[in-house]
Amino acid sequence: MDKLILVFQKMPMGALAFFFLIAMFLLYFVMYVYVCLNLGGICRIAFGNERKYKAPLEPFDFIYISFIPTTFWRELLHLKKGIKFKSLYRKDFFLKMNQEQLKSLLTSFPVFFILQYVILFSGILFMSLMLASYYFELG
Repeated sequence: MDKLILVFQKMPMGALAFFFLIAMFLLYFVMYVYVCLNLGGICRIAFGNERKYKAPLEPFDFIYISFIPTTFWRELLHLKKGIKFKSLYRKDFFLKMNQEQLKSLLTSFPVFFILQYVILFSGILFMSLMLASYYFELG
């Protein structure tokens, strides 16, 4: 316990960075449970087939499904904020999805998108704080 307190005293940014790393892994677990519980609805909207994947998901299937919110972030900004981009809905390499499918997915499963963006944000905070800790606390 004394070593843990010493780490917080000597490197507070590094300790905070590991908090965001732990939060990211916990949120990935929560997202896995959420996706498994709502798998039929997500597959029905995104793939047109409710039985494309079965719970429990294999790790790579979960990663594939969990990347939907980050893949279509520009389209979501266009739908919610009206921000214009050059090419929207041209993600044929990942998943063909039109505006109606994305709107339906967003209104039916908003927690799916919120979780993915919080996970992404906590990962960015982890990397930023680790880099800052390296330069300012160890250097």
